[in-house]
Amino acid sequence: MATAVASGGRAPCAEADRRLAAEFARRLADAVGGVPFRVTLYGSRARGDAEPGSDLDLFVAVGLDRMPAAFREAARATAAELTLDSGILVSLFLADNDYVRTHEGWSLLRAVAAEGVSVNHSWQHERSRGR
Repeated sequence: MATAVASGGRAPCAEADRRLAAEFARRLADAVGGVPFRVTLYGSRARGDAEPGSDLDLFVAVGLDRMPAAFREAARATAAELTLDSGILVSLFLADNDYVRTHEGWSLLRAVAAEGVSVNHSWQHERSRGR
C-alpha cells in the first residue's frame, strides 16, 4: 500500500486516506466559493495506525476571524456525502482564527500540529488557483 509521509518526517499515512481527505477539500472548495480554508488529516489515519473501522479525522481551519454559518453547513454536508460515498466516517473539527487564537496550546491543536498531514497547502480556494 502506498503511503504519504506526514509533514516533518512523521509517521506515514495511507495514500488512500490522503486522497479521501483531498477529495473532501476539493468538494468543500467547490461548495463554498472563495472562503479560504485549510484541511489537515490527523488522528490514527494520519499516524498510520488506523484500524479498519477508524474514522477519518479532519481539522478544517477557516482563514477568517469568524466562521460563516454557510461554510459550517457546507463542511458538514460534504463530510456526510463523503462518508456515504466511501464507507469511512469523516469526522470534522472546524475552527476559525478566533478559535485558534483563544485555544492556543490546547491538546487538540498540539496533536494536529504534531501528527497532521496537510491536505491543501494554502489558504487559497482550489478554483482561484486556476484549476
